[in-house]
Amino acid sequence: MSLKSKTITGIFWAFSQKFGIQGINFGVTVVLARLLIPEDFGIIGMILVFVAIGDALVEGGLASSLIRNKDNNQDDYSTVFWMNILMSLLIYIILFFVAPLIAIFFEKEILTDIIRVFCLLFVIRSFSLIQKTRLIIDMNFKRILYISIPSVLFSGIVGIVFAYNGFGVWSLVYMHISQALFMSIQFWIFNTWRPGFRLDLDKLKYHFNFGYKLTLSSLLDTVFKNSYLILIGKYFSAAQLGLYTQAVKLKDLPVKNLSQALNTVTYPMFSAIQDDDAQLKNAYKKLMEQAIFWMAPLLIWGIVMAEPLILFVFGNQWIEAVPFFQIIAIAGMLYPIHSYNLNILKVKGRSDLFLKLEVYKKGLTVIALFMGVIYGIYALLWTQVVNSFLSLFINSHYSGRMINFPLLEQIKSLIPGISIALMSASLVWISIHYLNISFTHLTQLMIGTLIGVSSYLLLAYVFKLNALKEFRSLIKTA
Repeated sequence: MSLKSKTITGIFWAFSQKFGIQGINFGVTVVLARLLIPEDFGIIGMILVFVAIGDALVEGGLASSLIRNKDNNQDDYSTVFWMNILMSLLIYIILFFVAPLIAIFFEKEILTDIIRVFCLLFVIRSFSLIQKTRLIIDMNFKRILYISIPSVLFSGIVGIVFAYNGFGVWSLVYMHISQALFMSIQFWIFNTWRPGFRLDLDKLKYHFNFGYKLTLSSLLDTVFKNSYLILIGKYFSAAQLGLYTQAVKLKDLPVKNLSQALNTVTYPMFSAIQDDDAQLKNAYKKLMEQAIFWMAPLLIWGIVMAEPLILFVFGNQWIEAVPFFQIIAIAGMLYPIHSYNLNILKVKGRSDLFLKLEVYKKGLTVIALFMGVIYGIYALLWTQVVNSFLSLFINSHYSGRMINFPLLEQIKSLIPGISIALMSASLVWISIHYLNISFTHLTQLMIGTLIGVSSYLLLAYVFKLNALKEFRSLIKTA
């Protein structure tokens, strides 16, 4: 199968996996939001930073090195496998003993037991990291889909059953643990690879030299990105943190799923053509246009219809999450472009520059956190928007030079899709706000979606948007 065919097939299955998983997760969240209270979600939000840090340390950038390397053998995979397990055990032991201090910091005694149970995720996931990495290298996203969907569905049922029976925040803990366990078991059942009892120090050094810079970058990004959770949990309330985390989840439904699905497929694809700058630029440009074409309207429509959307999905007790979602949705619009620019640095072997840029950008986050403490939670949210735009300039400047795709040319490629999305959203806003007809929340969403989709596709066709033409071409090719 040609690289193009593998990429198209991979994108289809990666999208199916991401949106299938998030579709189920979203349905589960809707049910749980009505069975639990915002504070329950806020308590889990308090420990997410530690979970994210642990995940970054366990993976250690080694999987990215395996994906980039074209000459992996059994020693490569076995070495990384055992390192993942050793790191997961070390991280779990550290967090087990640090848990009481975290509970004291947030003034939530229950966090001690929750952390000690929740963080078993690290050990469970470490056993299947290589199996999943091998499937990604082979671009076998169909297999990953068949493993992921049942796991998410089963764990969702577990969470709902526990929540219905009054387990509160623990229902969220058991849901995540059961998902990781069931998924890891399936990766072992449906993957023929097995590790050898060997840890090759030369192989470890090779992958570590590339991966440790990505690990430090990931740690920086994780700590500073999740520092918002720490700040809100410490200086505001668990309920406000719950509102924030649910707003982020709603924003991430289109943002992270679209970008991560494309990112998962395109990283190995970019790696395969890393020495051909012209081909790399062309592939990256098409990818960026497709990402904006699909994501910009979804987020802008979401901003316009935020109130009926959140009230219908989560219920009236979540009304205060509306402005949270509207602000962070603006910041999320550029998220895929950031990650794709950074992918260029990774496939070019510039993990050193990757790390340096992360350090620069975290200075911006420090300013944002400082503003939040002084001026309140909305200042904290708006500085995320400013940071997102400034980060785009930083990332695009360096990656653009490597493939002769400068920042201004990148922005020029983004403007048509965003402009048409704004025109479409204005029609949606008029239909549900300006006309001031007393519709139910569901009716407002249905009318807004119908007007938004039809007007957006019509405008894209009239203005001959490149992304639409490319998408039609991909469909015909497939």
